[in-house]
Amino acid sequence: MRLPMRRDPTSAVLGGAIVLLLISSVATGFPAPLPILVLGAVIGSLVSFISAGIVLIYRSNRIINFAQADIGAVAAVLSVLLVGELGLNYFLAVAVGAVVALILSGLIEVLVVRRFFKAPRLMLTVATIALTQLLVFVQVVLPRIFDLDFISVRLPTPFDVKFAIPDPSGTISPVLFDGNHVLAMVAVPLVIGGLAAFLNFTRAGVAARGAADNPERASLLGVPVKRISTIVWIVAGGLSALGALLRAPTVGLSITGGAFGPGLQVRALAPAVIGRMQNLPATFLAGIAIGMVDQAAFFSTGSTAVSNGILFAVIVVALFLKGRSQGQPGAAEYPAVREVRPIPEEISKTPEARWGSWGVVGVIVFGAIIFALAGPEHRVSAMALVLIYAIVGCSLVVLTGWAGQVSLGQIGFFGVGAAVCASLIAKRGYPIVVAIFIAGVVGAIVAVLIGLPALKRRGLYLAASTLAFGLFVSSIVLNPRYFGWLLPGRTFDRPSLLGIDLNSDRSFFLLVLLVLALSLASLRSVRNSRTGRVLIASKDNERAAQSYGVSVTRARLTAFGMAGFFAAIGGALYGVHQNAVIATAFGVEKSLQVLVMVVIGGLGSLPGAVIGAIYFFGTQYFLSASLSLFASGVGMLVLLLAAPEGIGGIVYKARERILIKVAFRRGLDVPSLLGEKEDD
Repeated sequence: MRLPMRRDPTSAVLGGAIVLLLISSVATGFPAPLPILVLGAVIGSLVSFISAGIVLIYRSNRIINFAQADIGAVAAVLSVLLVGELGLNYFLAVAVGAVVALILSGLIEVLVVRRFFKAPRLMLTVATIALTQLLVFVQVVLPRIFDLDFISVRLPTPFDVKFAIPDPSGTISPVLFDGNHVLAMVAVPLVIGGLAAFLNFTRAGVAARGAADNPERASLLGVPVKRISTIVWIVAGGLSALGALLRAPTVGLSITGGAFGPGLQVRALAPAVIGRMQNLPATFLAGIAIGMVDQAAFFSTGSTAVSNGILFAVIVVALFLKGRSQGQPGAAEYPAVREVRPIPEEISKTPEARWGSWGVVGVIVFGAIIFALAGPEHRVSAMALVLIYAIVGCSLVVLTGWAGQVSLGQIGFFGVGAAVCASLIAKRGYPIVVAIFIAGVVGAIVAVLIGLPALKRRGLYLAASTLAFGLFVSSIVLNPRYFGWLLPGRTFDRPSLLGIDLNSDRSFFLLVLLVLALSLASLRSVRNSRTGRVLIASKDNERAAQSYGVSVTRARLTAFGMAGFFAAIGGALYGVHQNAVIATAFGVEKSLQVLVMVVIGGLGSLPGAVIGAIYFFGTQYFLSASLSLFASGVGMLVLLLAAPEGIGGIVYKARERILIKVAFRRGLDVPSLLGEKEDD
């Protein structure tokens, strides 16, 4: 049985756009000479292999696989080492790398993905981010096994074909292409044809398409959904390996922080979004088109920053143009967060509850102050950074945990806050408190503007646009070439506060601790107010909330505003802490790490955000780089498997058991606690 393909004009539109680009380049050299666009098409086609893998896995599991590029990167690094260090034949080394990628992808599906088969899709998405950390760790360790320490290298190939493509417009000299480019050109149609044959003419491919549309119904009809999922992951792993192995000879790869870096993941995600996570031909064409735009922008400006800005615009436009008929993200894409309820009123008035709560707070505050006064100064400075990220984590609790809006761009708001605050202090001499508050307001305004797609798009589609926004901020907004008027432009000293010299790391730590405490207190008040109840109601049951006269749109934009405000405040403190604003500190990977951090701590809990920050960024600042990658990879996976509700969920359950004992001892009837016990 063959399933009918959905008619979608996207492929035709993209194909026409590519033809127009080529014709205009031949005639006028605009937007770039023809050879430059051809080079971009080749490089873009290799990225589209990774994009196609993202689409296949999304159709199978309804997640964005953030480990997709790094699966292929492991294969590329291994092949480079086999050729360069052991002198292995190129074809044999590539075959070994490809087989490793296939096995690795299959093992990931069996050992990790199946464990989250019935879990919320956000949890599985976060698990793929954890896998990214683990795969980067493997990429860093592999060269050490071969006793090699290289930063960037290309994979040498045996193809000795060379030819030049002249520029008809006469703008530049002919551009030289070699066998690596030819191999990539040949691979694209073969892969497209192979995928089409797999999906249309094999039993596994047809079953994969059917299971993607309705996995429950497919399972009832006897389709082995889990086995099909494994096959899809293996195919996607092969696509990633092919893209990485062909990209290594043409572009090269770096081992520092991963072979390709998170920027490639965004570039691979953009064609998938344009293809609506469904249409593979449109995905390939979009990848080619984006590659051409990338090279045209680089040719014109000498920088990749402009193309990053274009990527953000392309993703946002694609989301707005995406028809509702293609299917809103289902409820499974929303984070299913167990709500951390306050202590029941019947128990909150007991001495145990009052003194216990204040006792825990007192011990934490007292311990933090003692650490600030007596701890090693460099450790105090590092811990201040951990608490700053905890503030950003609190903003994500509001947006994702309470409002159900999956954001991967919190570091974008974080970067905006850092730039505004540092500029006000360094250029205009504003008091630090005023500068931090203004930065928070600007962050809130920007977040509301970015949140406007939430009126039409949500779930993982919205996540894609916020991730691209984070890349836009680090590449454009924090780039002195384009926003020099906004940035401080130099290092600056921390201003004093009420006569206290904040240049002391101990004094600044206490300031950060105070801001964190105020943030937690204010957000707790918001959660207990009507605004907080509206946010939770809108997330849990949108239609029911609307029936009571609740404006879901206003609630979501309120959540974006609050999240942007607190994320920008965290960024303001970060900029002052670093005495400068450097774009590399606000990369896309930070946004992914913040989401993982909050999920580990407990997505529905403000204290959980603090706990997650201490675990995740504490391992980064207090362990070696290799151990940090390992802890944030394996450690996160273990935590997600053992405690899906996060460390905060474990603490919450322990608190409930204590409260039950208090209620029993006092002879109190507390139905809500009995309900919690039955749920456990």
